[in-house]
Amino acid sequence: MTPSAALALPRLCFGLGSLMAWAPGHTHPLPTDSYAQVAAALAAGFRHFDCGDLYTNLPSAIRAIRDAGVPRDQLCLSLKLNTYGALKPARRDDMVASAKKVLREFGWDKHDGYLDVALLHFPPRAKGDNLSNREAWAVLEELKDEGLVRVIGVSNWTIDDYESQFAHNDIKHLPQVSEYELNPHLLFDPKFKARAAFEREHGIVPKYYGILTPVTDRLAKRSASPHLLATLDELSIETGLTPHEILLLWASQLDISGTSPIITTSTSNAERAKRLVQLLGDTNQDDDDSGKSGLDKSVYERLEHAAGQDGYEGKTFYLHPHMNK
Repeated sequence: MTPSAALALPRLCFGLGSLMAWAPGHTHPLPTDSYAQVAAALAAGFRHFDCGDLYTNLPSAIRAIRDAGVPRDQLCLSLKLNTYGALKPARRDDMVASAKKVLREFGWDKHDGYLDVALLHFPPRAKGDNLSNREAWAVLEELKDEGLVRVIGVSNWTIDDYESQFAHNDIKHLPQVSEYELNPHLLFDPKFKARAAFEREHGIVPKYYGILTPVTDRLAKRSASPHLLATLDELSIETGLTPHEILLLWASQLDISGTSPIITTSTSNAERAKRLVQLLGDTNQDDDDSGKSGLDKSVYERLEHAAGQDGYEGKTFYLHPHMNK
């Protein structure tokens, strides 16, 4: 299976995960209603939405998408299926039932309904009662073969996870999309470089989240980024763009995996949502830069140089035990 189907996915994606309220210590999500934010994103022009069956704001997002009345063929839904038993049971039947439940709640369970993308949320690694990586991947292969999912992939996978998956000679479908955290600091992490090289070799499309952590209180509380933040301030004055916008544009032009990445971001501000769609010029084509800012390559080089000066150690925000990277 080639990744050609994945290449047709909208490259700008609205993520639900960062909109959730969390318990102290970021241990688990709290009940969250994101109807207004999703409705505003739809009005702004977002058509690709990233969600997970663990997300407490998924029901409100489903209501907003259904109420918007956008034709099905104009929407793209990426659903991450839980695979980690410490969070809740996640066996084969649980994963299949979860996918079918989301289809049913969207009203897409009839007339050859389908999910655009399904990802394994975490690598289960056969820990405790969890499935092995290969067993979990077989569930996605099954959903794809049944026509319930069009594109399948992984989330938070490492090189070791890929190797345990690819060690089996019975794989029917290769991963088409891989979602993981990225910011300019992590570009210098040897683990990131190794994963990017692997994905380039196998034609896997990267899907980035956490791009803005250096300019939010999430990462700043863990590790300072003095060189990067100072450079972003300089570039903001020079370009007339905000540091947030510069970071998102930087991520959107990366081609280290051999293909244009999918950029996952979100906002609670309706005007900012419109700006994001305008700035990033959501396109389905891998080689189409229409709508993107014409920032000079030197802007990104300066940004990356500054991030390299700060280093990559301690620059990962999402550090839950089940996401060991």
